[in-house]
Amino acid sequence: MEHWRKVVHTDYLSGDELVNKDGEYSDFTLTIKNITSKEVVDPRNGQKKPCGVVYFNEVKKGMILNVTNGKSIAKVIGSPFQEHWVGQKIIIYGMEDKRHGRVVRVKPVKVK
Repeated sequence: MEHWRKVVHTDYLSGDELVNKDGEYSDFTLTIKNITSKEVVDPRNGQKKPCGVVYFNEVKKGMILNVTNGKSIAKVIGSPFQEHWVGQKIIIYGMEDKRHGRVVRVKPVKVK
């Protein structure tokens, strides 16, 4: 079976894409390629706003860098400076969020 989000093409990772065939969330270890600022459309109100996006070596889509994920990455890597994040590995996963549905989060554990 295939989740409906797999046929809706977006530029950014969603929590729905981090679900396995059994409908359970899976962890993904990814290497940060770069961080950039892009103009992103807010799905809640349709307005465009500048937003940080993290790109990885292993996947084409970027991950929106919200405050929660930014703090988690800084804690895991040990630096708030994005220049220190490039080349570092992090673990992302999907989770349920009451306000936003399924979202992408960063596990607060160091990848060995």
